[in-house]
Amino acid sequence: MSRKAEARKIYEERVVNDSLARLAERLDLKGLPFSDEELKGLAQRHRESFRNPEKRGERLARYKAVKPWGSTPTA
Repeated sequence: MSRKAEARKIYEERVVNDSLARLAERLDLKGLPFSDEELKGLAQRHRESFRNPEKRGERLARYKAVKPWGSTPTA
């Protein structure tokens, strides 16, 4: 791995950890039914979708295609 790629990976990890720490100040993250790895994964996906709207659209289309709520959503 190049120095630039390694530095980018370290930076991204630091940003995700900082954002989770700020969120933990407002919410009880330990009360949520997610592990630390799952929370980091959610934060990373959110960060990716914020930077890349096309990726966000693709991900939303996949979620809508599955329709876990059944054929007619209630809300």
